[in-house]
Amino acid sequence: MTRRGDRGTPRDRGRGAIGADPDSRLAAGARAILERELLPAERAAFLTYVDLLRTWQGVYRLVGSSDRGWIIDELILDSLLFVRFLPARARSVLDLGSGAGIPGIPLKVVRPTVRFTLLEARRRRASFLAAAVRALGLENTEVVPLRAEEALALRPELEAGFDVVVSRCAGELQRVCRLASPFLAARGRVIVSGPPEAPTAADVSGQWLTVCHPGRAGPRTFFVFDSPEA
Repeated sequence: MTRRGDRGTPRDRGRGAIGADPDSRLAAGARAILERELLPAERAAFLTYVDLLRTWQGVYRLVGSSDRGWIIDELILDSLLFVRFLPARARSVLDLGSGAGIPGIPLKVVRPTVRFTLLEARRRRASFLAAAVRALGLENTEVVPLRAEEALALRPELEAGFDVVVSRCAGELQRVCRLASPFLAARGRVIVSGPPEAPTAADVSGQWLTVCHPGRAGPRTFFVFDSPEA
């Protein structure tokens, strides 16, 4: 099933519509997505995260750019769009292939009571995640430096241990869903950010949903799959 949401705004009303400077874009973009103002502690955490990413980027090239505005638009605000699909009942989230903490860290900042596990096998990125969790003071957040298959074998308590599994641009959809499924509890949900336009068909049951990204001209597409009850 494919459902179209907001179709976005014209390019001349894209990034400029939420403020020219990066900090203004963070505040305005988060307001548009969350439908509330950022709390002072949330804003401070995001700015710390941006600074930490830029510092590490100079040495390790963790993400696509060290530009402050790019990080806010393409990483933080894009991650916050996952909030639109997080069930209110969710108490535990696994970020599959977390990379530099996208989308898990921004989601944790605005959902502090939810338990987050950041699964990332690459050593440098896992080291960054551990540093970010410390720097932001994120409680009830664990970095697991393993591949998905290894995590299930070495940490059996992770199997069926999460209400939600999220993943951002982590590879081919069928493979992502196959890796995510063993981690899902009954009535769990997989949320994967997808290509700009939803495919017309896929070999995975679920829904392609679109939402407007406040810092882009076009919509953002997500694949959402709900597991059945046990």
